[in-house]
Amino acid sequence: NSFCTLLAQMKVFGLTGGIACGKSTVAEMLADMGAHVVDCDKLVRDLQKPHSPCVRAIAAAFAEEQVVDPTTGELDRVKLGAVVFKDPTKRRKLARVMNGPTIRAILGALFRAWLAL
Repeated sequence: NSFCTLLAQMKVFGLTGGIACGKSTVAEMLADMGAHVVDCDKLVRDLQKPHSPCVRAIAAAFAEEQVVDPTTGELDRVKLGAVVFKDPTKRRKLARVMNGPTIRAILGALFRAWLAL
């Protein structure tokens, strides 16, 4: 069987919701029951570590807004949020930078979870 066939047989659940609604609590409960939990927020934070390829791409895409500290290579998420959440065009620009790496990271995490079965 191919990975895609086996992945299709896995039960995958997505937890969504607002801030402080209990997503982490539910994820912890699922992990306690043996589920492999993929924390997409953590995956994206890992992709956006200082000087990472994603942060360099964000810095280039938003050079005018200066959302990355040129010395530390650290992304200013508050500043980036202020830029992209008021402008749909800039939000799409960020999506073009982050969607591919994020999807690859999620699929990689699912593959590792499948290997652990």
